[in-house]
Amino acid sequence: GVTSGSHSYGTTNLTGAPIYGNSRQKPEIVAPADATSWATPIVAAAGVLLVDSGSESGNPDSIRSEVLKATLMAGATKNEFGDWSNTPTSPLDDKYGAGELNVANSYHIQAAGEQDGAAAPALDVDTTGWDMGAIASASMLYFFDLTQEGSFSAVLTWNIDVVPNSDWSSLGLDLRNLDLKLYEATAFTVEDLVMESVSTLDNVELLWTANLGTGRYAIQVSSPGGPETEYGLAWISTPVPEPHSLTLLLCGAIVILATRRMRDNRGISLRR
Repeated sequence: GVTSGSHSYGTTNLTGAPIYGNSRQKPEIVAPADATSWATPIVAAAGVLLVDSGSESGNPDSIRSEVLKATLMAGATKNEFGDWSNTPTSPLDDKYGAGELNVANSYHIQAAGEQDGAAAPALDVDTTGWDMGAIASASMLYFFDLTQEGSFSAVLTWNIDVVPNSDWSSLGLDLRNLDLKLYEATAFTVEDLVMESVSTLDNVELLWTANLGTGRYAIQVSSPGGPETEYGLAWISTPVPEPHSLTLLLCGAIVILATRRMRDNRGISLRR
């Protein structure tokens, strides 16, 4: 989609549901362009950049489709939209999906490196990173310590399993069902639920908050059971600038404005 929101949006009928019925949400991401035919290659180009940098990293998991999709969507920003919203059962905004493409954020997620979760024993990860994992019926946990409050985004994606019959005259679609949750944690024990994304219709789950406080947390990927499913998980924490940094920024802006005003006044005097 496009950042302005002037595009088609709603749900697909891939799984046999009505076009505006209970099915997967689209679009999944938007880009700053005048038309979707221009926004699409922008997102594709961002994906190519990540394929290039991921290939140079030497880790083939970084360019898996599940990981690339999660990395692009987790890096997307929401501050461009005053009405961006989602719910636990509708992970994407109806019109803007995961938000606006931000290739810098996505690159930082990729550059943070693959960080494994575990059922047991539990593992610590950084506040930004990604993982190519697989799950059947257990829960995978990713514990981290947040020392500075800020926005937090996490996206879980997996591919639909397409199963054709013997002569390809029809296709069976196995969507699978994974859930994504964020908990407060103590040591390697999960405590209170902070937020969750538990859609049963989409093959993406998204968690986002503009302000996650300091503390210890755990990202949980879970499955109600069934065949093992490979997934891509990406997350990023963006700290809020410290007060003194905001003060310096404000002072700098005041100096710039004052300098411009002095130059303008000098120019007026000279013209007189």
